[in-house]
Amino acid sequence: MDNARVIFRQRKQETVEGRKVDAWADYYTAWADLPSQSMTERVEIQNRGLVDAVTLEVRTCCRVEEIRRNQKQFRVMFRGVDYDLIGADYSRRRSGFIRFLASRAD
Repeated sequence: MDNARVIFRQRKQETVEGRKVDAWADYYTAWADLPSQSMTERVEIQNRGLVDAVTLEVRTCCRVEEIRRNQKQFRVMFRGVDYDLIGADYSRRRSGFIRFLASRAD
């Protein structure tokens, strides 16, 4: 199982020249394991037509719980590429970890 450093980024709205613009600010940096995708995740990726989907497994803490509850407000940067969070659930194999399914943000 590979692992990598990931950065969770939070959406912030800023006003630039009178217009609201979304900006992304770093929220939390963590180590993530990169487990192989389960059959259910593969089916979901295929059904949704997701591009460059990855599965990240991160140790649970209060910040990760906040990310899990408000996924629409967060994205993750992995190896220099931004990914939108698609789904999250607790890992069935390892207690104390959360699995995030993410797809490349365009």
